[in-house]
Amino acid sequence: MPLREEYLIYEDVKFDHNNRTTVYPTRLLELGELKVRLVLPAEEHVSGPYAALSYRWGPNPDFIRLEAASLTNFRRAGIQHSDLPRAFAEVSQFIKSLGIQYLWIESLCIIQSVPDSIQD
Repeated sequence: MPLREEYLIYEDVKFDHNNRTTVYPTRLLELGELKVRLVLPAEEHVSGPYAALSYRWGPNPDFIRLEAASLTNFRRAGIQHSDLPRAFAEVSQFIKSLGIQYLWIESLCIIQSVPDSIQD
């Protein structure tokens, strides 16, 4: 069975879309055709479901991540898919193909340079 079909079966079993209140994290990625853009659900109109990516950082992560200095740019300009790690770009395109507009990825949604932001 293709991955997309497996996901749709899992989603139908796991969620009752009519009786669910979505609680959003502090930051999400809005999925576009060529880029992702950081949004703050408390400040912007965000509705519908979101997906979360779980992954292993590895011993020496050298991929793009959210820093205090990049927060404004990630919100305004976004991040081109070509600048994302391949796995992040592929997951964002897959999630978008399922009709889900938002994605949470730890390294891009939690400010990595601020120790207290882990609570976000």
